[in-house]
Amino acid sequence: MAGVKPENSYYDVVTYVADRKWINKDQSLQIDSKLTREQLAVQLANFLKYNKITAYLDKDVTVSQFSDSASINNKGAVALVVKLGILKDDNGKFNPQQTVTKALAASVIMKLVELQGKTDQIIGQ
Repeated sequence: MAGVKPENSYYDVVTYVADRKWINKDQSLQIDSKLTREQLAVQLANFLKYNKITAYLDKDVTVSQFSDSASINNKGAVALVVKLGILKDDNGKFNPQQTVTKALAASVIMKLVELQGKTDQIIGQ
């Protein structure tokens, strides 16, 4: 399932999220790789099913205001998560290649909980 073998300690979690279609079962996950802030933004846009709005926001000024905007490839996804308040800048930078910490991941989960009921569809379905 998603490139994760049953003996891997993450197998149950991957199965859980794949069964809910939060990730594609056929997608090969790199479980032991570090997740960057930009990759997280893309994953969140997919998870929220906001791919069309992400494409629309690709030219949004939100990202161009970051001093490191030239190093952001998925500008629409970053604009989306910033506009939703899920991720924030750090002294005028987005830091797209910075590794996501456990603290940031926990903060993102709590922000998704806060967004529940305020989006057009139930988050995670």
